[in-house]
Amino acid sequence: MSRERYLINDNDGGREKLYHNSETDALLIEGIDRKGGNEMSQLTDKYGDVYILAQSLGCANLNASEENNHLTISAACSTRYVADQIWDKAKTIDPDLNDSDLTLNLSVERQDIYGVYEVKAGDTLSAIAKKLTQGKLTYQQIFEANGGILSDPDKIQAGQKLTIPSF
Repeated sequence: MSRERYLINDNDGGREKLYHNSETDALLIEGIDRKGGNEMSQLTDKYGDVYILAQSLGCANLNASEENNHLTISAACSTRYVADQIWDKAKTIDPDLNDSDLTLNLSVERQDIYGVYEVKAGDTLSAIAKKLTQGKLTYQQIFEANGGILSDPDKIQAGQKLTIPSF
């Protein structure tokens, strides 16, 4: 296996080292707290992208540990939207989470809002409401929550950061 060093994360003591496997295009994490060794594992390879996403979304107190062929990733996420994105990433790897080899312990710091969403080109408030909340919020509720930056629900712009209320 050809491994190239990809990134060294100095977060919480600098123990995580990420590698890129150029043959499989996989990202691997070295330095996960493992009972019985510090070698790379299949679980690290399998779920490395979940850890990397949590890191890129700014989760605090990010920690991964492996014991008895089970990986646990723990983190403090800023909002439920961030935590949901991490869960969604894990489900793209194991759609029904049937493999029983991953536990995500994700706490959410802000309970007052669901999250903050950055508008992309072509977005509408209706589409954002449907995509992020599966229809639990209407475009009007998102519009009202953003009254300080929006004057018309049909005039949103790419790059705007919208508060998505809790539901």
